[in-house]
Amino acid sequence: MKNPLHNMLDKAFLEHPRLNGESYAQHMAFTLKYGAILLVTAFCLLVHGLIPGLFTHTASNKIKELNSIFEQRRNRTNYD
Repeated sequence: MKNPLHNMLDKAFLEHPRLNGESYAQHMAFTLKYGAILLVTAFCLLVHGLIPGLFTHTASNKIKELNSIFEQRRNRTNYD
């Protein structure tokens, strides 16, 4: 029988990646990569709000691309 601390740590750090068919490191790499992409996309969107002639399609194109990646990922894992 696992102790309560082990159960808590497993749930917090390993359960979700495991349900996605990944190790902790694989899941972390995926999320850090796409988190950084989203930060850059958000920056482009903020600049576009101030200067509409810049980054006219950057955010919408990137969001469409990311949506496709995440949909493929969801379909691969059958995890909602």
